[in-house]
Amino acid sequence: MLKYFNKFETKRIIDIMNKDPITAKFLFEDYLKRYPKDYCAHIFYAATLITLGNYDNANKILNNVEILSNNDTNYNQESNRKKLFERDLLFTKLRLFSYQEKYDEIELLYNKY
Repeated sequence: MLKYFNKFETKRIIDIMNKDPITAKFLFEDYLKRYPKDYCAHIFYAATLITLGNYDNANKILNNVEILSNNDTNYNQESNRKKLFERDLLFTKLRLFSYQEKYDEIELLYNKY
């Protein structure tokens, strides 16, 4: 059976992210090579990039993971998981746009949801 995520490893990286975002960045990159369908980990990775000031790459990752998750029919059938993902995606995009002072984008997101 193919595993889509490893919650223990994700939790460990998130704990590291709060203390050492540079190390967490590299750990997320390695993790996402092994678990590319862990869409929530993509959001945490983008959040790490935001913390490091790498806004353009964070935005690309958020846009790509939104497309990937929307195209994944198995993922879309799990409504609770999808709702949590969408919430985390929204909050991370809001954080990114607020750091970039893109207030028009923030307003568009509020109107979208």
